[in-house]
Amino acid sequence: MATVSYLALEFHVTKATISDAVRVLEQKQLLEKTADKNDARSFFLQLTKKGRTIISQSADFAQSFPISDPAIFCRRKELALGPDC
Repeated sequence: MATVSYLALEFHVTKATISDAVRVLEQKQLLEKTADKNDARSFFLQLTKKGRTIISQSADFAQSFPISDPAIFCRRKELALGPDC
């Protein structure tokens, strides 16, 4: 799970940009929000089953192309799907 703040730092964009993307991904049922029990203003984000399926398919497609540093690809997939890269 990740927060809007974490994703903004990770991708070097503003929280507003991430929030816009979250809204769209949530409408497409690719992402879901879970309230943070310790902070009513914050929430955690995680992919839905549908979102994980798309990420997996995209990762498989991306692996068909040569990549200069496989560790970069593995790190992105790990963030999305978990540590079993």
